[in-house]
Amino acid sequence: LAATTGGACLGQSGWKHDFSQGLLSCGMRTGGSMPAAGQCMKNLQGVSESCGNCLGDLIQCGRDHCVKFCCYGSCPTSSACRDCNQAQCNGAFSACAGESAP
Repeated sequence: LAATTGGACLGQSGWKHDFSQGLLSCGMRTGGSMPAAGQCMKNLQGVSESCGNCLGDLIQCGRDHCVKFCCYGSCPTSSACRDCNQAQCNGAFSACAGESAP
């Protein structure tokens, strides 16, 4: 995971815009791998590099822990996918970003 301290996304509204679609898009484009996923989210959402890294780490975490529950990207809104990401990844994202995933 990228080394980023808490609060990386505070005061930046862009990271929440089309949040789930952005994560899916960048995840698929980059194979869910950091640092490419973080750079993709930085550019797509118009946020700082540190906030992009938090988002990229969230993508990589989802790939590493929840890809089966998310049907390899084809059912990202399923309850199993959302539950897995909530349990496995959202806590680390919140600690990094200083915000909770929407």
